[in-house]
Amino acid sequence: WGELKIRSILELAGLKEGIHFIYNKKTETSSDRPDYVINLSDDKKLIIDSKFPFTAFSELIKTDHPEERKILTKKHSSEVRSQMESLSKKEYWNQYKDAAPCVIMVLPTEELLYTAFQGDENLYKDGVEKNVYLCSPLNLLAMMQVVYQGHTNMNLNENAQNIILAAKELLNVASTFAEDFRKIGVHGQKLVDFQRKAAKNYENQLKP
Repeated sequence: WGELKIRSILELAGLKEGIHFIYNKKTETSSDRPDYVINLSDDKKLIIDSKFPFTAFSELIKTDHPEERKILTKKHSSEVRSQMESLSKKEYWNQYKDAAPCVIMVLPTEELLYTAFQGDENLYKDGVEKNVYLCSPLNLLAMMQVVYQGHTNMNLNENAQNIILAAKELLNVASTFAEDFRKIGVHGQKLVDFQRKAAKNYENQLKP
């Protein structure tokens, strides 16, 4: 479900599989399979992996007892931390030639992430130190829209460069055409002069 959630967000942001992202493919140096590899506009890569710590959270949403909720919140935070540390040890960023030096760890609902932060105030900071950035669906959507905009701007720049090259080529062709047309005019004038000279010869010499 977490992987499907990420896919829906990527597609909502405008990204297309095979162009802007790769799904569940082996890394360049091992058999590890991150959920998604995002192709950035500068030819670098961003690794995204889905995690779904639901054991403690499923119990948490069923109880209203304050003390029990406090215990389960901390337990949920511990589960998230455990998955974060496990993901960090894989070091996906070292398994690609041009990968950003981090992994985006996505929890498939806002509640899963914010509850984890409530139970462990150091969770996010420790994740950053381990090169794992905890992320919610909403944050991921905003991030991927920025990625898509980067691709759009890159395409616009490439199109602009292509237009400039085409314009230069057109100017060269037009210049060559103008020169050829000028030569046609010069030779055309010579032809008229020769015709007049021949007519004059005919009238003044040949005809008599």
